[in-house]
Amino acid sequence: MAAGDDGSICFWDIHQKLDPWQFKKDAHMGPIMAASFAPCNKHLYCTAGLDKTVKFHDLQQAGKR
Repeated sequence: MAAGDDGSICFWDIHQKLDPWQFKKDAHMGPIMAASFAPCNKHLYCTAGLDKTVKFHDLQQAGKR
């Protein structure tokens, strides 16, 4: 997982290191400062950004590349 200053977040499959497995543009309106997976569900993650918001995301709901 990698988060950017543009508010985007990317995920890579560790077995295929070429392109991101999933890319979410505009997850936040500013830089993402923290991201973490939920300990109870491997498909849920949370991000916190400088736009003063905390957002919860589901990998299964997002479109895959």
